[in-house]
Amino acid sequence: MANWGTRPRNSYTFFSQRGFRTQCATYYDEEPPLKKSREFLEAASKAPNCTGWTYTPWGHSRDQLENFVDLANSFRPPTIVP
Repeated sequence: MANWGTRPRNSYTFFSQRGFRTQCATYYDEEPPLKKSREFLEAASKAPNCTGWTYTPWGHSRDQLENFVDLANSFRPPTIVP
C-alpha cells in the first residue's frame, strides 16, 4: 500500500497494526526541497512492514531525484514482520 497521507506516523502505525505492508510515498514538489520527504521517511523508518520508498514528483521536476536517494539512504532499511 502506497502511503500518501498527511499524517505519516499515524498512517504507518494504523496500517502496520492491521498486517498491511506499506511503501513510503512522499511529497517532492515542495519548498524547501525534501522537508516533508524527511518527515515521511523518519516515520516510515520506525514502522514495521514498510517495504521501501518511492520518488514520484507531482509536477515535471526531477531535479531532486539524486538528493532524495541520498536522503532515503540515510535511513535504516524498513523491517518486515512475518
